[in-house]
Amino acid sequence: MRFLPNATSDERKAILSLIEALLNGTLNGDVVVSDYMRIKNAYWNGTDLIFQIWWYNGTEPALIRTYLWENPYSALTAVKNAESGTYSIQSLENQFVIKPLSVNFAVKIMGVDYLTNDGSGEYVYIENPSLTTVSLNGWYILDDYAYGNQKCWANNLPRDDCYDSFGRDHVVKLSLSLAPNSVGKVQLATSPKTAILNNDGDTVYLIDKWGNLVSIYRYTASPNITIEDVSVYPVNPVVGDSLRVKIKLDNRGVVDGIGTVQVYVDGNLVVTNKDVNVWGYSIRDYWINTGWKATAGAHSLIVKFIPNYKGSTQTFARTFKVLEVHPHLKDVEYGKPVENHPLRFNITAENPTGSKVNVKLKLLVDGEKVDEFTNGFLYGYGEYDKFYLVWKRPEVGYHTVTVVMESSDGSTSRWEKRIYVKPNSPPAIVDLELPQWVYAGEESNGSVTVVDGDGDRVNVYVKIIGRYSFELWGLASGETRKFPLAPIYNRTNCREEITVEATPIDEYGLKGKPVTETITVITDSDKDGWCNTLELEYGTNPHSKDTDGDGVIDSKDVDPLRDVKVTVYILRARALDDVDSSIIGHNPADMSLELTVNGRTKTLFLTDNQDDYEKKILPTDDILINIQNYAIAKATFDVPDDKELATIEFHLYDRDNKEGIGRTEMDVSPGKGTVATIYYNLKTGTWSGDDYPGDEEKYFGYGHLSGCGDSSCNVGPRNPDKDLKVYVKYEGILEKAGIRGEIIGMKTIEGVSDVTVKDGTTAFSIVKPKSLKVAQVRLENGTVINVTLVNTYGSKLTSPGNDVVAIASSPSSAEVLGNEIIGNDVTTLKGDVRVVTSSGEMPLESGLVVSYSSADDTPDGEIWFVVTTNDPDGIPFYREIELNKELEVNGFTARFDPTDKNNADLNGDYDGDGVPNAVELLIGKDPAKRDILGIELNISVEWKMSEEDKKNLIYSIRKASDFIYDYTDGYAMITRVTIWDDKRNWDKADIWVNKTFLEVKFWGDNKKWPHASVGGYWIGGKLVMPFRFLRLTHPMGIAEMGDIKWAKALGHELGHYVFWLGDEYMDLNGKSYFWDYGLDGPKVDEHAPHSVMHHEWKWSELSTPRDYDEFHEYLSKNFGDWKDHTTDQWLGDMSNLKDKQSWNRSAWETVYTLLTGTNEPAWLSKVDFKRQRPQINIDFILTEDFTPKTGPYTGVGYFMEVTWG
Repeated sequence: MRFLPNATSDERKAILSLIEALLNGTLNGDVVVSDYMRIKNAYWNGTDLIFQIWWYNGTEPALIRTYLWENPYSALTAVKNAESGTYSIQSLENQFVIKPLSVNFAVKIMGVDYLTNDGSGEYVYIENPSLTTVSLNGWYILDDYAYGNQKCWANNLPRDDCYDSFGRDHVVKLSLSLAPNSVGKVQLATSPKTAILNNDGDTVYLIDKWGNLVSIYRYTASPNITIEDVSVYPVNPVVGDSLRVKIKLDNRGVVDGIGTVQVYVDGNLVVTNKDVNVWGYSIRDYWINTGWKATAGAHSLIVKFIPNYKGSTQTFARTFKVLEVHPHLKDVEYGKPVENHPLRFNITAENPTGSKVNVKLKLLVDGEKVDEFTNGFLYGYGEYDKFYLVWKRPEVGYHTVTVVMESSDGSTSRWEKRIYVKPNSPPAIVDLELPQWVYAGEESNGSVTVVDGDGDRVNVYVKIIGRYSFELWGLASGETRKFPLAPIYNRTNCREEITVEATPIDEYGLKGKPVTETITVITDSDKDGWCNTLELEYGTNPHSKDTDGDGVIDSKDVDPLRDVKVTVYILRARALDDVDSSIIGHNPADMSLELTVNGRTKTLFLTDNQDDYEKKILPTDDILINIQNYAIAKATFDVPDDKELATIEFHLYDRDNKEGIGRTEMDVSPGKGTVATIYYNLKTGTWSGDDYPGDEEKYFGYGHLSGCGDSSCNVGPRNPDKDLKVYVKYEGILEKAGIRGEIIGMKTIEGVSDVTVKDGTTAFSIVKPKSLKVAQVRLENGTVINVTLVNTYGSKLTSPGNDVVAIASSPSSAEVLGNEIIGNDVTTLKGDVRVVTSSGEMPLESGLVVSYSSADDTPDGEIWFVVTTNDPDGIPFYREIELNKELEVNGFTARFDPTDKNNADLNGDYDGDGVPNAVELLIGKDPAKRDILGIELNISVEWKMSEEDKKNLIYSIRKASDFIYDYTDGYAMITRVTIWDDKRNWDKADIWVNKTFLEVKFWGDNKKWPHASVGGYWIGGKLVMPFRFLRLTHPMGIAEMGDIKWAKALGHELGHYVFWLGDEYMDLNGKSYFWDYGLDGPKVDEHAPHSVMHHEWKWSELSTPRDYDEFHEYLSKNFGDWKDHTTDQWLGDMSNLKDKQSWNRSAWETVYTLLTGTNEPAWLSKVDFKRQRPQINIDFILTEDFTPKTGPYTGVGYFMEVTWG
């Protein structure tokens, strides 16, 4: 190839790859030649192609070379013609014209060190800035002499040597490698004889091993003049001598240098000489007459050489001394000049003569005398340093200050200086340390730290505002001074905030900024942390830090008035499962409770042969006495008075005997495990943990523990169509199997090893079921059947003789999904059931088997309880204090009495919602907030009641209160009842209880059937309850005073009487859905809202907006329109009765409006209310999607006050 005669094999390989890319049409990016070489950046310049070859060392480029190929397509055409014989080899070579344009390396010359007269050698510095090692073996360094000299080249490469006439070699061949990011130092010469670089400038070239120029470095020389020394003449000058200076200038550069010389004495420029020349490589002693006349004392001398060439100014400084021949001022010293600070000038004078002289001293400021001293003297050859003069009141600004000494020998000596007087800065207090509080009448201490920017002494004026003051004298700047505080007396008998003000004043009277701090002065005679006034308010002894003597000081005591004891009252216990059975039948539970408080355990025996136990009593108007009488068991524990929380654990068992042998653990924990744990707060009187205020969102109610809280009973906290009751978990299993009914009895078969069900020719066997129970079920049509419930968890399912077992989806046939029973699906089977136990084979009177799978078969239990302390009014000491604050914030005027001297706290109703204070606390409500409606009722009974009648009546009212609390989601309860019998106060009563039996009710005879005036509680009216009545709609039955059905009927009627609710079993025209809608009646009745106001024995919740949406959709579908068939639920816009849509509401909407006043119809405000209707704070907004809570199951009826009239 022409013009590339020295092409390396790498270059030839790369060009062949380029030709191949051109022929294939693939030259549109990088061309990979090899692992270490690529063609990059190819582009056309007209018909010519410019491209680069990149050589790599790993991933880093080591060499980049640019080429130009003249008309490559013409060359490729020539190749094709050569194949046909029309081109000669010589002609073909002429077509391949490729020229190198430039070379870029990752290395370069970065500097030279040319040989000067210091003899240190001659060097070139080469840098490798890349990330890989670069080899420079076979490369060359040339100077300007060799690079342009043909004698120094051969075959396009530098010769290994190239000597000049002086014998100096101008070519240096390299043998080294450079590491990444390094600089290499290459020695060219060791002495002036072999040096090749010119000191006045040269060019250095780096050539690679192929003869390519890699790097060029050019440099030029300059002078380098420094001041080596400065001497003064005469060597020992005296006053009046003319000063001469000798300057030693050293030029270390190769060329001559010129500059300017300046001389300064005591900072003043005294002479300037220009164009001072120093030859290259030479030293010059330069003399200069300064023209300065010597004055006595020490002086500073500064000499500068300012170069005319590019270089820095050289400076040399020294001092010299001028001797006196007459008495003179030797030294004058002074402090920091500050405005109005007397400035003292301390003067040292010297007498070099042999005779004593008298002296006079004067101090001049800006030429004006400000002080003088006239009676001084100096001994011969003596020195005196105790003279001083004072400028008493310096003024801010620049001033010329002169000290003049006149001697008796006629001589005069002067010292003069220009000084700046700065403004006087005020002092400051940077720290004032005082106790946060002190006891009234007792001494204490404080400290103050001052600073003064001028170093003045500082006085601090301290004022105890409203009490007394004092002053601290002479504090140095930065000093911290401690000081005693005299006793401060309190004028409030409790806590008083006293302001302490400290003002700094410097020694010249300049005041700084006052600093104030506050001290709390406490009148606390016994030093227990409570002031005397608080102790009088709280009922504690202000002169004894431990009023109740329990070893805990009052302010740390959870109840400083008494040694706190915690009592847990168990009000009811119920087994939700069959916990004690035999082959013969069900045995009622014998329940015991292990109650553990702070690690101490007591065992309470709750029931003997009863699955559900609570007491019927004759309560009074004393809530706390009633709780004690209702309790089926209780335990009291002494707890630490300095710990806020007491841990209480509930562990329920069914015992086989009184010794507890063979007992069965029962689950009362709403979470994992069987043991429930709560944390009773001794200060607030509430508890948390597995039971807490408002836990009906998760665990069904406050003061109520149930094993169903872990969802084991198929009932959740938002299942309003369900209730927690005995066997409810199994009713849920039956419901999944398509069997709807109520379990009225159950027995558990122990020790079952095999259950066989045979239906005709098919049979299967469940081996070792986890449990087997026989349930007596009353179906919805009233039929009673037996159903065998088999827990197949971990059991085996077999088919004798490998019989094929039919798959079924209904109770009429068997359903078997496989021989390994796992999962949680409910399976229903029908046939002859045979059970094998440890006692032998036994048949079951049950042809229906329902299998299910559950890992946990622990029986669930329930307990209702309350926890109190021994506080007389049931409200803990600290809770009363906090409630008083809350009452004030909420705008109520009543206050609690923490001393418990006021008996009104127990039964009082300070927030006016109708519920006594103590009751609100015990049921988890707020006694300082209207968050529940308390219902007060007057009841008159038609006959003279026996004690049993009274207990039964109270029991039903109590259960009605629980029922109301449940269906209002905890926003209403019966709090007080007054009862008369023998028809006394009949007209005054809210409720009449009539003496009835089972007479059939006739139209217009309202004595034999429960009924109530709608809204009568507020506007006047009556609620009538018969002693006994018969209900003919399903579920049918007899209700009698003293049972739950009677209580629920009362709760239904109170829905009318108190909450303005209508009946939801009939339409707005008074037609019963069940009886008056013909054959469709039962279906319509079933689709009407499932609510308390429809059938309280069947359902336990109020209707919601969603219930009405669904019911109205059903009515519209079946009757064309819902408006003439909807229920008698109506607390809407009664002013527009024609528009039924505007006044018809769900029961929940009606109750919400009545309690909160929200969305209240206009007509309601015009009603003449006989009772004040408090507005209750409900903590949710009623929406279309509202779902009531399953509970709450808090036993609020236990807290009802009863007055017997």
